[in-house]
Amino acid sequence: MSGLEYGNTKLNITQFGRNSDSIPGQSEHHQGEWMKQRDLQLMKAIGLTYWQIRKPGFFPEQEQPMIDLPDTCQLLFVCDEELDEHDRWLFGRILGSMKLTPEQALCIPAAAVEQVREHHLKWCWVAGCEAAHPAGCQLLTSPSLKSMHTNPGAKKALWQQICSYDA
Repeated sequence: MSGLEYGNTKLNITQFGRNSDSIPGQSEHHQGEWMKQRDLQLMKAIGLTYWQIRKPGFFPEQEQPMIDLPDTCQLLFVCDEELDEHDRWLFGRILGSMKLTPEQALCIPAAAVEQVREHHLKWCWVAGCEAAHPAGCQLLTSPSLKSMHTNPGAKKALWQQICSYDA
């Protein structure tokens, strides 16, 4: 998992199927702005305070970093919760049913959706949060993956959405 600085707010970005410390497609300049979770923990351990700006719109002069999705990314998974191993397993199963691989998916928080530049997405799946979605892709909505583990009705509703695009 990587973090994208938005003002002073850290956005978690997950590239599934890879162990990467940066978002593919980001310039070296933007990759230098990334702060790893380990760095945040180290700052906390030595007593440094890390502040997050909740309303970055108050600082219009702050340049907003953009996210360049790799050409291989077919599904953008929008979720504000961090995924545990069980969630990743379920996500992988759902991807497999859509004939997608983990390398073809990228997970971003809802706050980062507006930062996505041009893309080649086929799908945008918004799970457990409210978010805009990039134009030109098929939208899926569901409860969070954590709640889907014990909710067969939510899994069925998601599957029906997926199938409705094939019709």
